[in-house]
Amino acid sequence: MDSDFSYPKPTSLLVNLMKNVDGLVFMDFFAGSGTLGHAVMEMNKLDGMDRKFILVTNNESNICEDVTYERLLRCNLPEHGNYQQGLEYLQ
Repeated sequence: MDSDFSYPKPTSLLVNLMKNVDGLVFMDFFAGSGTLGHAVMEMNKLDGMDRKFILVTNNESNICEDVTYERLLRCNLPEHGNYQQGLEYLQ
């Protein structure tokens, strides 16, 4: 049985799981593409709640800077969602 995924977690699935949940901090220890962060931003924009997220990665192949952080930065741009949420990169 092949257990590899050829695509990241679908943002729509995570958004659906977060409906009506507020005041939590969501954490992803394998944050490769930043899908969880994207979903939290989307839900906050849709319902005005104030969910937070923490994404953790070992930055193998510079994935954190080149993929995860870049994706979430772009989510705040008008042409990519305009979520306008704070974002901090810690090492």
